[in-house]
This record gives sequence, C-alpha cells and structure tokens, in this order.
Amino acid sequence: MSEITRIRRRRGAGPALFAVDLDGEPWVTVDEAALLRLGWHDGLELDDAARRRGEHAARLGATERRAARLLAARPHARRELEAKLARTAGGAPAREIVHRLSEHGLLDDEAYARRVASRRLAQGYGPARIEADLTRAGVTATLVRDVLGDLGREEVLDAARRVVGPDPDDASWRRLVGRGFDPDLVEDVLGAP
Repeated sequence: MSEITRIRRRRGAGPALFAVDLDGEPWVTVDEAALLRLGWHDGLELDDAARRRGEHAARLGATERRAARLLAARPHARRELEAKLARTAGGAPAREIVHRLSEHGLLDDEAYARRVASRRLAQGYGPARIEADLTRAGVTATLVRDVLGDLGREEVLDAARRVVGPDPDDASWRRLVGRGFDPDLVEDVLGAP
C-alpha cells in the first residue's frame, strides 16, 4: 500500500491542476475533475490497482491538455492528432482522447478536409498539392476524393490564374505544376507550352 501524502494546487498552470505526492515523493498531476472522480485526499491509502488507475487518469489528463493546445493552434485531422499525441502519451491514451474529442464533435475529418482544401486553393495550390496535404494528415482516400471532386473547375482555374498574375512568364508553367495544378489545366490557363 502507498499513501497520498500531499495534494497541492499548482499555481499558474492554467486550469485547476493538482500535484499529488505519494509516500512523500512527487507522483502525478491531475485536474480537478479527476481528483474528485478518484476521491483522492491526503492520507488516502492506495493499493496497486488504485495507483495504476491514478497514473492512467494523469496520463489521459495530460494527453487531453496537449490535444487542446494543438487544436487551439490549428485544426487537425483525427489520425494526424492521434499520431502527435501518441509520440508522448502512447497509442492507447491517444486513441482514447481522439475518440472522446470526435464524440463531442471537436474533431471532424470532413470539415477539416474542406477547410484545408479551401484555404490551400486560396493560397494558390492546386488539387494535387491539396491531396498530398490531406493524405499526409491522415484523411482517408475516399474523403480526399470527395473533397477534391467538389472543387469547381472554375475556382481551380481562378486559383491558377492568381498564381501567374496578369503577365505569365517562362517559369509560370513550372510554377503551376509545382504547386499541384494538373498540366491540362495549366495548358488551359497558359496555352500550349
């Protein structure tokens, strides 16, 4: 048996986080909800199973906080976020947190893919580049095809025209193909090479 010897609120840690000492040594940090759910208090004795539950709760809490920081910085696809979380937390906690976030509507691969496609097109990138970006983020091939299929030919042509501007030069062809525009579309924008 081990004993919780001290629970103290961490200052400046953002949301209410508590450092928990076990047998006089620093052990884990948990949020207020986990502390209440686990029923922890000074002097509480923990057997091995209770200690493992506490460590799991602490790991999940840290993973959830990291997910929140990552999502606050920018949207993520499910697999992309899971891979980032797994690097520090391991696969099981990462999967659990991504599943929870998805259940609460905070992760939506379709909305993510459409947002990325729209933004990348506005930045002057073509469908091939958008496909590569979405695939790298872990969006399924079926969803990538659906999102790219919804891009209108005129909006893709407009994006290509914005890249070359009013005065195309000798490098325009290479620049457009390098940005992920199909050579046939580039020919429509610039004429035959």
